[in-house]
Amino acid sequence: MAFWRLFGWLVFALVQRRVALAGDVDRERAASSLREHYAGGYLTLDEFSRRTGRVLSARSRGQVQRALFGLSRPSVIASARSAVRDVVLVVVGGAYVVFSLVLAVCLGLTVLLQGVSSSAFLVIAVIWLVATYVFGRARRRLARL
Repeated sequence: MAFWRLFGWLVFALVQRRVALAGDVDRERAASSLREHYAGGYLTLDEFSRRTGRVLSARSRGQVQRALFGLSRPSVIASARSAVRDVVLVVVGGAYVVFSLVLAVCLGLTVLLQGVSSSAFLVIAVIWLVATYVFGRARRRLARL
């Protein structure tokens, strides 16, 4: 008798989850997943449009899941790598901006204290160009990972 109650409760819970109303967050998360798959080349424009229409008009979570059926899900490791890469890009970009501002302040102080000097300007410009080149290469390399 207890087995049938447990079995009935399990079936009821699964059915309840499938027919539970989908919220805006569920629909937006699914639409975002579809955009990522389309951008990655896994969906054609027609398939993307059809599935997006189904997701946005879905009333239940089951309908949202059916619209996403057959699409691969990113692994936890791939998601973590992507998040770490994004954080590193932001940190490196911020460091580059701070470095550029410090270099500009140094140039300004040099001009104020010593006057306009072409050699000082040339040295600071070369330092800034080398740092910009290194930053650009690092950013492109990180974007490919």
